[in-house]
Amino acid sequence: LLLIALILQKCVTDVLTNYSRRQTTYSATSVALLSEVVKFPLLIVAVMAFGGGAKRVKPTIRGTFTQQPFSLVWVSLCYSVQNVLYFLALSHLSPESYQVLSQSKLLFTACLMMGMLGTRLRALQWAALAMLLGGSLLVQLSEASRAVVAGGNAYLGGLWAILGSLLGALPNVYYEKLLKAKGTDEWVRNMQMTFWIFLWIIFSMGFEGKGLKALSFAGFTPIVWIIVSLKSLNCLLIPATLKYADNILYSYAKPTSIVLTCILSSVVSGSLPAPRFLAGMALVLGSMTLYNRKPKEA
Repeated sequence: LLLIALILQKCVTDVLTNYSRRQTTYSATSVALLSEVVKFPLLIVAVMAFGGGAKRVKPTIRGTFTQQPFSLVWVSLCYSVQNVLYFLALSHLSPESYQVLSQSKLLFTACLMMGMLGTRLRALQWAALAMLLGGSLLVQLSEASRAVVAGGNAYLGGLWAILGSLLGALPNVYYEKLLKAKGTDEWVRNMQMTFWIFLWIIFSMGFEGKGLKALSFAGFTPIVWIIVSLKSLNCLLIPATLKYADNILYSYAKPTSIVLTCILSSVVSGSLPAPRFLAGMALVLGSMTLYNRKPKEA
């Protein structure tokens, strides 16, 4: 269910972001900041609903500032920069191409999980990762003719996408390690992450010399507000996936959303998917099945 929710959220967010960036001009920093603001009440409601009731709200807020409050400073900085790079990349690339290029972090994630978490991947899981990357490449080739949005720069957009992926692999693995540590309060960690990302965005505004004056609603349409709401769901979906699954399963949300996005695009345009796309889709779906296959008991 978590993977399905992530797939739908990523697919809709990427498509809407790409569409909105072509239709109007608005501040990506403002969207990032507002999505963090929305996360605070969302987390409080989540604590009341799933984290022990209203009585747990005050201890959770207190723990945000008392339980190793600085442990997520650098992690939140990486996420903050990645958030801005996300909008920059989608200003130059189609949603499908962005999703494919972001798969460059999969191998980094696998290696970091082995080094930091002691995770041992089976031969079938390595084969599944190879299938996933191969399928993503085939989808990219099938989408190459319409990969760049009007007036976009493919190389610049690709650079932002890959850099964002690099900034996502290391903090994701470290965050998973913290969430799975014995005695960890996941709601406190989620609140800390949101708090530090919010501060980093404020700091970036001050660094630009504008401070909160840089917060602008110019160009904000209903679609942009929907994007703000969708991105705020990251504070629940991503930590839950990292805690109860792992980073690689989380990474499968994107390639699967590539398939869903391309299928929706084909339905809307009335054109059938290219053979390369169909082959890539088969590899992606096959790799998901292979990665999650349980080893035979001796």
